[in-house]
Amino acid sequence: MSEEQVKIHVTGLAHGGEVIGRPEETSTDQRKVFVRGGIPGEQVLVQVTEEHKNFRRGVLQSVVVASPHRTLAPCPYFGACGGCDYQHISISAQRSFKREMVESMLKRQAGLSPSGGVHLLGESLPSFEYRRRVTLHVGRAGGAAGSSSGPKLGFYREGSGDVVDLSVCMLATPKINCTIQQLRGLLPVLESSIDALVIEEHEGDIFVAAKLREDALERVDHEESPALKALSEEFDNLAILDHERPLFSQYKRQPEVVEQRVFPTGRFSQINTEGNAVLVEQVLKLVSHPEVTDLYAGAGNFSLPLAASGRLVDAVELDKELIEMGERLAFSNRIPSDRLFFHLGSCEQFVQRNPLRATVLLDPPRSGADAVAKALDSKVTKQVIYVSCGLPTLCRDAKTLTARGYTLKKAWVVDMFAQTHHVETISLFEV
Repeated sequence: MSEEQVKIHVTGLAHGGEVIGRPEETSTDQRKVFVRGGIPGEQVLVQVTEEHKNFRRGVLQSVVVASPHRTLAPCPYFGACGGCDYQHISISAQRSFKREMVESMLKRQAGLSPSGGVHLLGESLPSFEYRRRVTLHVGRAGGAAGSSSGPKLGFYREGSGDVVDLSVCMLATPKINCTIQQLRGLLPVLESSIDALVIEEHEGDIFVAAKLREDALERVDHEESPALKALSEEFDNLAILDHERPLFSQYKRQPEVVEQRVFPTGRFSQINTEGNAVLVEQVLKLVSHPEVTDLYAGAGNFSLPLAASGRLVDAVELDKELIEMGERLAFSNRIPSDRLFFHLGSCEQFVQRNPLRATVLLDPPRSGADAVAKALDSKVTKQVIYVSCGLPTLCRDAKTLTARGYTLKKAWVVDMFAQTHHVETISLFEV
């Protein structure tokens, strides 16, 4: 670790939870500095911990000139738990700074400035108690050498595999927090077999998925397992997972065929219901063609309302359980079978083998849609709506799309992950 301390002026948020700043003009070293805990507009003192060719990284020592947006973090675990990044910033300022970060990264990394600008949507979305899914890790008793601590349940500490023991998450809904308390009571039974617990609230019901430890399969995959017995007695809706593969599932306390789960707990779904409603409403407004190819469609988050609005939709998804859930939802919502077509398979392969509609909707994971972006043909697909939860990969793919003949018209930021560095964006590309 360097002994040097440097005073910097914080200029903006950096993707990943840090802020970026520049040393005072009198400093002979003008490399940018990354640090956690600052706020744009502040002057802070940083202990340098890493030296790189073009930048330095450090630990915040003190705030020399504080921002008017600085606030007291309400969560007792903030700073230890790695779940939140920005509880020390007022929520209105967080959202404004995130919009500026998206605008800046598009310009710096992709060389793009949307002609219609970058806008903020959902300014009044809740800043706490919005998460309807959390994944908590189970830490075994003992921990570090010489420690006599009991088993832990919580999120990882920032930058480590240590579990921060917690009894409440202020981002989670009240029902999920009640479930956390129930699980804490079962920790002595769970710690030897269970690595992580996914808690999900869906239409008012709680679903729990327990992920096994690597060495626990033979001890859990039978009816005599203490962990399985305790969980199945405590929770109506339960799944036991080996990685992502379900080994056991029950719904309303009745065992179900694991390949036909009513609700695929542990699979992807939007964690913020209010934020997702804003997202879906905006996407529906943007679609300008009657036929849509929805790639990375999941269980039909966009496909179902698009089809319900009268569009013809091809929904492509690799996860069989999500496809099956989408088909059940389409049936229960009486969406005509000749309007919505689910396709099971890789999106990357689908775009190579099948004709695409005039509008293509992309909602990929954080890894982005590199191969898909490179395959799109602006002579066939006239509009691309890109929903992203990964800002670096959005910048990469946006650059590819412009090289393919598209123009970035406008972008929106939806703060679906308040208090964290994550952002959800919608980008409109047209020919």
